[in-house]
Amino acid sequence: MNSLAKVGCALAALGLVGCGSVAEAPGQKQLSAEVGQVRSQLGSLEASLNKSAKQIDELTALAQANQVQLRQLAKKSVEQAAAPAAAAAPEAPVAASADPAVRRALFRENIREFFAQSGGDLLLPVDDLPPVVLETIQETIPGLELTEVEQRRRGEGVEFDVRGTLGKKKFRLRIAADGTVLDAELPPDQAPQIVWDAASQTIPGIVLTEVRQKRRGGRVEFDVRGKLGNKKFKLRIGADGTVLEAELPLELAPQPVRDAASQTIPGIKLASVKQKRRGERVEFEVRGKLGKKKLKLLIAADGTVLEAELPLDQTPQIIWDAVAEAIPGIELTAVEQRQDDEGVYYCLRGRVGKKKSHLHLNADGTVR
Repeated sequence: MNSLAKVGCALAALGLVGCGSVAEAPGQKQLSAEVGQVRSQLGSLEASLNKSAKQIDELTALAQANQVQLRQLAKKSVEQAAAPAAAAAPEAPVAASADPAVRRALFRENIREFFAQSGGDLLLPVDDLPPVVLETIQETIPGLELTEVEQRRRGEGVEFDVRGTLGKKKFRLRIAADGTVLDAELPPDQAPQIVWDAASQTIPGIVLTEVRQKRRGGRVEFDVRGKLGNKKFKLRIGADGTVLEAELPLELAPQPVRDAASQTIPGIKLASVKQKRRGERVEFEVRGKLGKKKLKLLIAADGTVLEAELPLDQTPQIIWDAVAEAIPGIELTAVEQRQDDEGVYYCLRGRVGKKKSHLHLNADGTVR
């Protein structure tokens, strides 16, 4: 008797169907499908269990290998600790000549060295932080109570990922082995005064809510977040107080910048202004909308338009005529006005049939 027949007789015993009628029962196909589905699920479960068993075997082998490494490191530590005493009293037993405290300290040091060389990460007791790293933490966030320390291998160097609390707030720092701060979340009230001054001068009345110290390209910078009323703003400030980047309230954008945006794209509704520093020059990235179309401009502090995405219907007629003559049949899809040392020019993109095309034209319509 097959499995389906057995199921049918079991149902018959309950008085639900006749034992001999299961083969012809209307629900036979559905029941067969359900049985097949269960078998498929059991097969998948068996494959999953086999895979898990293999993973467990691999982890067990790894743990055994680590135990061997740890035993070797422990033996090395005992020998290192015993060496000075053995040299002073050669007849004394090696184990008796080793100070347990010294052995433990050497064992921890050997573990750190092993993980650093193997490229792994290692959770450390707080007391095992190198003095130079601990000193940096205390200088960066005085009073920070350390809760977790992780040693990491990064390229050829070692760094420490440190977590701690100050009051009810949690902070995280990433510090190189030589004590250099690579990345640190700071309490706003412990940010350098020069950072506070730069933020307040850029956005008067701003209240700092987050400060993060970062090292970029060998320079120290501060990523700052703050609030003015109900609006949030972000700034990036150099260690010398130079504002490298700042989101501004629209009303704080310089008047020449706002005028240039309105004159370049009449009717534009400004949505955001971001101040940026490029070398010695300060520029403003202006975003806005004209109808449903979003547009972007890059304008110098004196109002010079460096780049501007233009609505097609506001492209100068001389440019339309020149592009139609240069590429007959082109359908323009985008026009951008730019300015460099040679003057104003236009970057145009479009299609001729299915083929994409682009062209650069000077303000007088000549091809660049």
